[in-house]
Amino acid sequence: DPLIDILHTPSRVGVAAEALRRRPGARRSHHLTHSVCAVGARAAELTAEHSVTPCGSASPFAKLLRWDARIALFGRDQNVNTCLHAVEEEIALPRVGYRDIPTARIRDEAGCEGPLPTQVHNSNPAYDFNPADRPLYDCGAMTVTTIGNAVVRLIRGQACRQWAIAALKEDPTFLS
Repeated sequence: DPLIDILHTPSRVGVAAEALRRRPGARRSHHLTHSVCAVGARAAELTAEHSVTPCGSASPFAKLLRWDARIALFGRDQNVNTCLHAVEEEIALPRVGYRDIPTARIRDEAGCEGPLPTQVHNSNPAYDFNPADRPLYDCGAMTVTTIGNAVVRLIRGQACRQWAIAALKEDPTFLS
């Protein structure tokens, strides 16, 4: 659907994200495919601006890395670590391309509807972030534990960014 209703379009990335979106006071960034919801002291700052591309320098994903936020993956592997896309965009990885969604529209918090300039990734070849798992652990950027039956990966944002920049500059195909 080329329309995102900031207050009513459900999250498509799981029940935890949808529960967060529904919390009173939750803020949501303006992107058709990669919007981010946040609550807390820096929620407005995190979501106030979102790049036209999913993970560009003004996206919440890039901000989280710059802020050295902790990335928690609950029962999921590195392929859901969207912050790695922010690094790909930052270093302009050659395989990462974009395509426009010219019909993208937004209904904002005030109920006003209008165009939403949007690009989505059009990568060739597709990514595979799972090879990052062991190196992130080995360099100390990630700790791993379990909660119940779920493996939980906790990743330090700046350390992840620094490792990924170095790894992708050395071998741009490493995560594809």
